[in-house]
Amino acid sequence: MAIDTRPYDSFFRFAFTRIDLAWELTRLIAPELASGREGWRVSVDPDTFVDPALRSEQTDLLIQLERRGSESLVYVLYEHKSSPDRWVALQLLGYLTSIWRRSRSNRPAPTLPRILPVVLYHGRPRWTEPLEFSRLVDGPHADHVPRFAPELVNLADIAVEQISGSLGFVVALLALKFVRQRLTDARVRLLVSWWDRAHADPAARELAEAAERMYARSRTRDEIDRMATFAGDREYHSVEEGLMTYAQEMLQTGQMREKRNVLVRLLDLRFGLTEDERAGILSCDDSDALDAALDQFAEGLPKESVLARLS
Repeated sequence: MAIDTRPYDSFFRFAFTRIDLAWELTRLIAPELASGREGWRVSVDPDTFVDPALRSEQTDLLIQLERRGSESLVYVLYEHKSSPDRWVALQLLGYLTSIWRRSRSNRPAPTLPRILPVVLYHGRPRWTEPLEFSRLVDGPHADHVPRFAPELVNLADIAVEQISGSLGFVVALLALKFVRQRLTDARVRLLVSWWDRAHADPAARELAEAAERMYARSRTRDEIDRMATFAGDREYHSVEEGLMTYAQEMLQTGQMREKRNVLVRLLDLRFGLTEDERAGILSCDDSDALDAALDQFAEGLPKESVLARLS
């Protein structure tokens, strides 16, 4: 099974756009801001400041903290990374200016709100890329070069014992912490046991299922089989079934994608394809129809006969 890098971003937004989990994450990372939940009005901004062309590579999350009974407003801006990125400071600086411009339009004031930019990293290699923006600028650093650096939080540096809170929060953060790391027996045991607990809790069940789906989409089939076997041996049957179901879905999805790509390649080489014909093949989700079209091609039939099997 091919490794898919995008499930991390989907899972991160699925988990931490929940206000309670966003608050718990902020409390862990910036306790000086997030002490005393009752004193703050917390919201998750539905907007994303990522360029649409880059959304497959970048994931931002903006948390707004508004002090009750005052005009005090603080933002925490998370950028989620599963691999080191040399240009993350430039990326975040662009987000900051976009947020400040929007703030000036929505809440005219003589000053701009405070924004804490955080890079939440869970990749395997150590982060060695520069965080200080000025290090990305060539030449001598004069006063006109912005002095800016986001805070880097490497989940590998947060001990398991430091991760506490609601069941859903623990499940979500542990899942992200280890999804790019080596899956030792101890880590498998830890993850699977938390997922089993979450399956029994309606408030956390969706997060356990999403974590299982993320692992099924990003780890090898052998690793998923090992996790499922461990779950079965301990009678964590909901976890076992979830892992195997999601792994099978990914296998079928990969096979379907390969059939589409092969059919496009063959027809284009022999006959040429219009953009509409190519799009029609790539949108086909009927495995039997794709098999029939490939058979028609192998029999030497014309393009129209091959494509007719997909309609």
